[in-house]
Amino acid sequence: MAWSHKYIKNRRAFSLIESLVAISILMIGILSAFILVIRTLANTPHIQSRLIATNLAQEGVELVRQIRDTNFMHSENNFRNNLADGEYQIDIENRTLESFDQNDFLKFDSDEKKYVYSTGDNLPYFFKRKIVLSSVEGKTNVFRVNVIMTWCVRRNETQCQNEPTYTLNVEDYLYNYYGSPE
Repeated sequence: MAWSHKYIKNRRAFSLIESLVAISILMIGILSAFILVIRTLANTPHIQSRLIATNLAQEGVELVRQIRDTNFMHSENNFRNNLADGEYQIDIENRTLESFDQNDFLKFDSDEKKYVYSTGDNLPYFFKRKIVLSSVEGKTNVFRVNVIMTWCVRRNETQCQNEPTYTLNVEDYLYNYYGSPE
């Protein structure tokens, strides 16, 4: 069977169109993957900061729990000794509740690998940890601990004042497990 010259020309043109369609589909796939990688890299600092904030909030609850447990160990009759209602801040270094200061940021001490108020660097995250202790209405053997983390992801404090901040609120209830039930 002899191939006609006309059939071969038409076949080559069809091959070229197939190639262009295949290259277009391949480019769309590569660009989609590239955009996914770019967006993932752009979100990494926000995901990292949220993870750090979550751990700092949990640390705040644990430090308040430690004060309550220390009161039990010292046979304090008042399990809320040094845990009055109010707004506080605390860090792992001094482990005592201090009045909350809106202008005080937790800083990362790279030598000790911990967040404290006294030393370190607060770049690129500016974390504030407010601990709110409050009584539960009608109950004397329990109190509420709210840890409110606020932060922003910027290069300096001035940028944080002009940009929206992120907020995380962790709530826990601490009980006087040696007290009488209510």
